[in-house]
Amino acid sequence: MNTKLLVIALASMLATPTVFAHGEEKHEPAAMATGREAAEAELNVAPAAVDAVATVERFAIALSAGDLSKAGAELDPGVLILESGSVERSRDAYLGGHAKSDAAF
Repeated sequence: MNTKLLVIALASMLATPTVFAHGEEKHEPAAMATGREAAEAELNVAPAAVDAVATVERFAIALSAGDLSKAGAELDPGVLILESGSVERSRDAYLGGHAKSDAAF
């Protein structure tokens, strides 16, 4: 299996509940915690995972900035994205659909 595809799939599964939007529901400001600063976090990454972590970080940064072109460049064309009971069966399907609400969130 393509390592990039595996990394993105695993990261998507792990990050889905906290990073990505879940449909069209709105989140109340009180439900969003403040004070969690990534700049203060200490990250220990195994040398074999450095490239994978960098890929996930580039994807997350591009998506949160609303740059779907850059986010899509980090996805394998055949990526399978499972989210909230639905499936996006390719990079293009994701970018043409749910990625927009993920970026807005």
